[in-house]
Amino acid sequence: MENIVKDKKLLITGGPDGIAQVLMRHALEQGIKEIRVFDEDEAHLVAVREELLTERPDAAATVKFHCVDVCDSESVDDSMPGIDLVVFIPSVKLVSDSESHPANACKMLISTVNNIMASSIKHGVQKIIVLSPSHTEPLVETSSMLAVLLEKVVIAQGNALLKNKNTTIVCARMEEKSDVFGLVDYAFNEAQNGELVLKQNGTFVKIPCQNPAFERDDLSNL
Repeated sequence: MENIVKDKKLLITGGPDGIAQVLMRHALEQGIKEIRVFDEDEAHLVAVREELLTERPDAAATVKFHCVDVCDSESVDDSMPGIDLVVFIPSVKLVSDSESHPANACKMLISTVNNIMASSIKHGVQKIIVLSPSHTEPLVETSSMLAVLLEKVVIAQGNALLKNKNTTIVCARMEEKSDVFGLVDYAFNEAQNGELVLKQNGTFVKIPCQNPAFERDDLSNL
């Protein structure tokens, strides 16, 4: 599979922990030119940066941590210029608070992903991968409903850009114990606007939007 991140500038949102750290280290091994990490907790960013530089001093010029409120479109815009690729990860706090504050979690999720997508399109980002948490059916838990809502919003935006040759928006579903490296690499290399990428029967597949010619009176793709 092609190494699409080599010599590119990558933005990772959702904080510097967990999946973000895994992807960050993977990108460093793949010859990434620059990585920007967004989080609104400045103290935490400093701590993670010190930990990373202790482990990998050579990453000082490559990995840059930005204190950004992703709910603020202007704050996102200020740190977006020059980025080639984006990986959007829903914040851990958002997912953990979804049961106790579902209305706020829904509002924050839509606001953040819309800000990232709008700014990416504005600044000519080549490809945006939005990672969607796995969900279970029936959709009883708020976190599962939010995951489905996130996918719907991303796919709808991808549909709107079908004729846009500058930016591609893809949703990638993270199943439990999924191969994050493989999922993101496959999404970057293979997926097109409005497609959902996931792993089925041990292989990665892409599901195209059901109706690219969606019209207001046609509900076949809901």
